[in-house]
Amino acid sequence: GSITTTSTTDVALTGASITLTTSANPVMLTFSGTTQSNTANADNYYHFDCDGANILGAADQGVANNADAADQPYVFAMIAMSADLTAAAHTCTVEWRTTAGTATTYGTTGNPYQFTMVEVTD
Repeated sequence: GSITTTSTTDVALTGASITLTTSANPVMLTFSGTTQSNTANADNYYHFDCDGANILGAADQGVANNADAADQPYVFAMIAMSADLTAAAHTCTVEWRTTAGTATTYGTTGNPYQFTMVEVTD
């Protein structure tokens, strides 16, 4: 089902976590979905976290949507590549937060979200 948060600090998006054992290579991460807020002018932020580090840099980098009106769906996608990782198991997650109200990430049959993690090799 759909997932909601009222958190104004980054939290893991339920169900959007992947652990992959790599061979000292970077990983490519993709995420797509639909988000909305029940509060006009609220921002919903999304980014990738690998092993506890935001791979996009600063907290406000990644994808953000500004709700011009309450309950207005916004379809988005993001893609990023990490630096070389060590040869080990690595866990990457999608993290998100909102600036006000309740944020929703759709997770329904008609509006699923998709998260992928692929090791990039030469």
